[in-house]
Amino acid sequence: MSGNQVILVDAHDQPMGFAEKHFAHEQGLRHRAISIVIVRKNSAGQIETLLQKRDAGKYHAPNCWSNSCCSHPMPGESIQAAASRRLKEELGIQLPLTYLDRLDYKTQVSKTMIEHEIDHIFIALDQGQACQPNPVEVSDIAWVTLDRLKASLHSSQIDESFSPWCGFVMSVVFRNQAKVFSLMV
Repeated sequence: MSGNQVILVDAHDQPMGFAEKHFAHEQGLRHRAISIVIVRKNSAGQIETLLQKRDAGKYHAPNCWSNSCCSHPMPGESIQAAASRRLKEELGIQLPLTYLDRLDYKTQVSKTMIEHEIDHIFIALDQGQACQPNPVEVSDIAWVTLDRLKASLHSSQIDESFSPWCGFVMSVVFRNQAKVFSLMV
């Protein structure tokens, strides 16, 4: 298994082979991905999510704020195992994950790279663990209310503050906010 390969999939998320990660992004090949959104309720009863700022050394979307954690399953790895693995690798924590939904999106992430993913989205409830971000992956973290994030993502001034896929991932969370809230009760 190689962490540099992604699982190529058809429109129904059926595996069609593998490709080197950079090649898949350069060619805009549809591949499987995972995203995790960590949430908590603040003292005012509002739902907050943990955002990460991608490290400056990332090959695409460097220095951009994004959802809590995201990556790709390796060949032979389940989406659940990939999500758990990456949460530990990126933020240094382990949390129970609840599958929320998936989305198929395609977007330009740089002049030479295209994300074309079927992204499986998980929700994790914050349990008060101190995050230990991997400095190769994450340069900063911040808690933001869903309402504030929604307003920021819909702002006309968004330009490159957020990763190109953050809005897609968070739109699934906003659409399923009642389900997210029910997990917190």
